[in-house]
Amino acid sequence: MKKKIVGVRFQNSWNEKFSGKAYHYFSVIPLEVGDMVIAPTKNSESIAQVCEVDMPECMIPLDVLPKLRTITKMAEPEDNQK
Repeated sequence: MKKKIVGVRFQNSWNEKFSGKAYHYFSVIPLEVGDMVIAPTKNSESIAQVCEVDMPECMIPLDVLPKLRTITKMAEPEDNQK
């Protein structure tokens, strides 16, 4: 399956809503806006909510594109308990 580019937002620690800056990732699984995923971060993994799907590569700065990490799994209900 071809990798697609998606945007995600992480959970705000102040109000537990998924808001703020959108971060972009490749995805090897089919995703829709609103899906909850496990997104790799600099130090570990975090739950994130998909806010954009099927983004064209031209929307990502050329210096950022090679640094995009890949989402490989959906978040499970028990992940919300962490």
